Amino acid sequence: MLPGPDWWCREPCCPRRSFTEQIPHILARARLTAPLRTAVGRQVRDTGSTVLPAARDLRLSWPTVMDAFRVQAREVTAQPLPEVKVPGIDETQRGKTKWAQTAPARPRKRAPPPAEAGRGPLAGR
Repeated sequence: MLPGPDWWCREPCCPRRSFTEQIPHILARARLTAPLRTAVGRQVRDTGSTVLPAARDLRLSWPTVMDAFRVQAREVTAQPLPEVKVPGIDETQRGKTKWAQTAPARPRKRAPPPAEAGRGPLAGR
């Protein structure tokens, strides 16, 4: 937990006996400051790192780093895609894909080795 000044209420009728001062950078019940959460999410997003190594490097839990990454990833995915100027291979198909099955291959017969040619149950009959 992040340390913060603790306050106690001296009023006997107060339902809250103690509370912690809230700071704009630290949300209520948060374990990370807002700037640290942003930096963690951007590290995963911008460096191409996966969540597990980033969590180990920063000594944070996997869910904490993943939540920070999701927030930062939304910034990128919310932006509109750029206009396509030259169509690539993915943009050239039109209509529904038509699949056709080719004729099955003929089964090949195995020729007997030359030494065995002419020998067998039907040879000479």
